[in-house]
Formats: sequence, structure tokens, C-alpha cells
Amino acid sequence: MTKVSYKPLIALGVCGMLLAGCSSDSDSESAESSTQIEEPESSESETESSSSQEETSDASEEESESSESELSSELEMDPAVVLLPTYLPENNNASIVTNTENEYTVAYTDEQGNNLAAVSGIIYTDAGTALAEMEEKMNGAVSVTPNEETAVDLGYGITGYGEGAAGNQYFSWEEGNWDFTIHSLTMDEMDAPGIAKKIVDYLEENMLPAPSEKGMVLIDYPQGGETVSVDIMWQKENRVYELSTSQVPLEALEMVVSME
Repeated sequence: MTKVSYKPLIALGVCGMLLAGCSSDSDSESAESSTQIEEPESSESETESSSSQEETSDASEEESESSESELSSELEMDPAVVLLPTYLPENNNASIVTNTENEYTVAYTDEQGNNLAAVSGIIYTDAGTALAEMEEKMNGAVSVTPNEETAVDLGYGITGYGEGAAGNQYFSWEEGNWDFTIHSLTMDEMDAPGIAKKIVDYLEENMLPAPSEKGMVLIDYPQGGETVSVDIMWQKENRVYELSTSQVPLEALEMVVSME
């Protein structure tokens, strides 16, 4: 195993009843005429409903973008290098925890005050220092050395590798400049390759930010495997960005994908 750096860190079937025993041809014609009249009303209602849903979605996106813009304006770091998520899995409240010209941290909570995510950005003196600091923060993560015995085809030409040590299981793979690791306890028998395949599928259609040198994703399942901690960090020139959350991995990735 090659250690890299970690911060301890998914009919109406229209019932067409056959009308039988009609008293007259005029009754049948009347029923047919009535049906023909009602159909456009139903279609119009469906159109209005669909339009209403689209408007609600658009309004929600606009509200999120507006909220992000307002939050960015409160940060002291150069707005050109500030990244914040435009997507979060629930309605949220954002609060600024750290705010200097070289560092910001924003905490997001749901309406009940539960933590959703924390997002940060730090400017270092140069790119080399930024990369070194990111790797040090990820101290404890384990990237599995490629080996034929544990190789798993994740699709799209990507191969993952597993390894066990002292009651712990690790599963790792690479996509471009991003390193991914899933950690769990051996006793929990987590299906790490299955989780990895879902992530690889998602990232075929959705793009993570492009790191200058490296990005790292650590997915950590504590004992029992019922909760998860996801830490995502990447180095961009002389900056390091991070998102940490206890949301499921695909939600965590969607938040990072939305960051701008």
C-alpha cells in the first residue's frame, strides 16, 4: 500500500371500460363527444403542471445562484478564485466560519441545524506548497498498489484494486488526475467495487473540477457501514479546495461538480 496524505476524516393504464347496453345511438354519440371535449382539457392541465414544475425548478436554481453570489461578496478572498457549490441536497443555511484574504470556510446546515457540508479554499505561496499541504491533510488515506489478484473492471477502461490490512479494507482507482479510495472495516463486508462502479458511471456524465496536479477523494465508512464521511480535495495552482460531508458519495460528488 502506498500512503498518501488524509484528514481523519447513492400503466397508468387508462382503464377503458367498454360501455355496453347503451339505450340509444344518440347516447353513445353523446358520450363520445363528451370524451373528445374532455381530452384537450386534460392535456392542457398536464401542460400547465409540467410548466409549473419547470418554473419551480428554474426559480430554485436562480435562488441558489443568487444566494451563492451574495455569499461570495461577503468573502475577503478574491472572488475570481472563490468556489462554492450551487447544489446542495436540501434547503440549507450557509454561515461563514473563516474569512481572510487567503482562506475561507463556509458551513452548510439543513433547516434543523444538522451539518450538510463544509467547503473551504486556501491560497498558499506557490503550487508546490499547495500540493504538499493537501497531501499532508489527507494523511492516513491509502492508495492500493495495482495488482492482478484484486483487480476489478469498473467500466470505461478503469480498473480498481482492493487490499486488506489489520481488519481494514481499502479499494482504490484513478480517473485522470483524481485518486479515489474507499475505506471500510473488513467485518462490515462493504461492497466497495459496487460503490466504485456507481461513482465511475456518474463521472462519465458529470465532470469534477480539473486539478493542476492532483485531486483526492476519500470515502470512509465507520464501523457498521451505516454512515459515511466523504472528503474531497484538489489542488489548483497555488490553491487547495475542499468539501467534506456525511452525505452519501454521489451527493458529495454532485456538490463538488456544481462548485463555481
